[in-house]
Amino acid sequence: MLLRFYRWFMKRNSLLERKSATEFESLYEAFYSAVERKSKLSLDPMTLTTIIGFSAGGSVSLRSIKSRNIYMTNELASYTQQCSSDGLINYELITIDDFEEDIARQILTAIGAMSLSTILGNRHTIDVSQVLDCTEPVIMKLSLYSKIILKGKAYGIYRVSAVKSMQRRRNRGYE
Repeated sequence: MLLRFYRWFMKRNSLLERKSATEFESLYEAFYSAVERKSKLSLDPMTLTTIIGFSAGGSVSLRSIKSRNIYMTNELASYTQQCSSDGLINYELITIDDFEEDIARQILTAIGAMSLSTILGNRHTIDVSQVLDCTEPVIMKLSLYSKIILKGKAYGIYRVSAVKSMQRRRNRGYE
């Protein structure tokens, strides 16, 4: 099934790095194994996609463990335009227990698009208030969730999590 998805995906996406099917499968199996090992849960078997794909301006594809609100992007590491950081070649994004599927999809799609033009990395923060139509800042923090070495190259997964309101932090003397 993953091989079929790869072939379909590569035909429709000229922006992707040209990896062989086995390289693609090995990379994503390593991502999935890392998530399953750390969460001690199995990913749901289906990839969550939309009619209009990410490369055409739609939402990013996700793998999930819906019972625990875990959502991981499923295509970002394939883009050669992704700006590498922290010594990683490319990376995926994950949310864990923070958001329902629709909010996770909005946030991960926005940060995923940003990763194609901006260097992002461990402990970076991003205001996603525009994406969520909020008037107050909504700050997300990236933290390195897992690092994967495949054929001598480092890939990773960054966890995206909400940071408490900046105002509350200032009131408590953190800044």
